[in-house]
Amino acid sequence: MKYMLCTIFALLLFVNAPVFAYPGPDSIERAIPSPDGKLFVKMTYYWEARIEETESGKELYRVKNCDYLAFSPDGKKFVVSGGRWGGDVRATQIFEAESGKILHTLTGHWSPLHSVAFSYDGKKVIATSGDEFIHIWDVESGKILKKFEGYAVAAFSPDGRKIVTTSKGGSVRILDAESGKELQKLVGLTDRVNSAVFTPDSKKVITASYFDKTARIWDAESGKELHKLESSKKWSMQIVNTSASVFSPDGKSILLIDGDMRVLNWEIETGEEWRSLTLRTGLYEDDYQDIFAAFSPDGKQIMTVLGLDIRIWDVRTGRELQRLGRQRGR
Repeated sequence: MKYMLCTIFALLLFVNAPVFAYPGPDSIERAIPSPDGKLFVKMTYYWEARIEETESGKELYRVKNCDYLAFSPDGKKFVVSGGRWGGDVRATQIFEAESGKILHTLTGHWSPLHSVAFSYDGKKVIATSGDEFIHIWDVESGKILKKFEGYAVAAFSPDGRKIVTTSKGGSVRILDAESGKELQKLVGLTDRVNSAVFTPDSKKVITASYFDKTARIWDAESGKELHKLESSKKWSMQIVNTSASVFSPDGKSILLIDGDMRVLNWEIETGEEWRSLTLRTGLYEDDYQDIFAAFSPDGKQIMTVLGLDIRIWDVRTGRELQRLGRQRGR
């Protein structure tokens, strides 16, 4: 990504965008920038994705029946899944991001997806469904490559050799990506984990749970818990996005969000909370789950997005540098 985040988002035409007192068909629930900074996706409360050009603010097209959306690492494609709140539960499709052309419809699952993501090299899509299967598809052909049983959330390691998975019962496992064989089981969690990622070097796993109110860092080889961050507030702890931008460019810290509407810059090696960014109070309890946050390419700034509220922060001081758009109304 060539652009500084503050430059990209200064171009967004969000200042005059409508904000509604109550969620309606045009209310924006969350927003997602593409990794290359060229596109911006607004997700509405009525499960519609609106794809816009970042520079001009022009809407290019819309995608309906959209529960989850994930960009490929180069920003040229995205995958969409639907059916969780109506529509075809099997409506999982890969789109060409610039044109909106459907490249493939991914088949093989019979219930709504719980998670969907690209591999780090952009060649595969991994997803989990309500029937607790992991599905892996080839991006080029759209064909299903593998199907493993028994898990609710899944993500590839950056080197593509492993998969971290979570189940409804709270167990987290590390699998061999080729065979599906269990390599490690992470022990000590008291409830379901809602997000899990590998660190950029593939050597550690980070889990977060708003059920047991913890974030934890694990050694991927031994399965040993290295660090734990706890919250006293219920419905706490979430990894703010599952792309590479959730990590600082040097791979030393990761961004989390807690139930107090704070974005936490958590140091991976020490387990220390280095800096927190307080967004605002007075929101509904589950609003923190809709926050997107990312490091700038040089690691000096953090961008946070919640609805139409976009902010740029200084990493070193934690000071808010710029605010664009408006806070989301209810």
